[in-house]
Amino acid sequence: MTSPAAQRPALAVVCTAGLPTAHDFDDEHGIDLDDLGAEHSLAGEPTVARLRAAAAALGQDLWIAVRLPADFEGADDTPEPDAATTRWTTVVLHPDELGWLRQALTLNATADET
Repeated sequence: MTSPAAQRPALAVVCTAGLPTAHDFDDEHGIDLDDLGAEHSLAGEPTVARLRAAAAALGQDLWIAVRLPADFEGADDTPEPDAATTRWTTVVLHPDELGWLRQALTLNATADET
């Protein structure tokens, strides 16, 4: 079975999730999914929903970061593979949502430079 990201690479994004008690949120993971807003299709993405429900059931906080896929082999692998961090590739539902993501990533990078 071919993944949605392989079927529609133009709409692909990389998501990374982690428990703040084990891993700090790092800008290299992308931007905070919550910064894209509840109306963004990734807010309802199945893996996002499952991870948030599991964290809530365990009384844990969870951060989820989103970025565009990298253009070199291995760049999208989980940086620190363990039970407290996961990374997956998925797709947005509409090309305009990638524009929102690009704008947010650009603003984030600009803020880091100042």
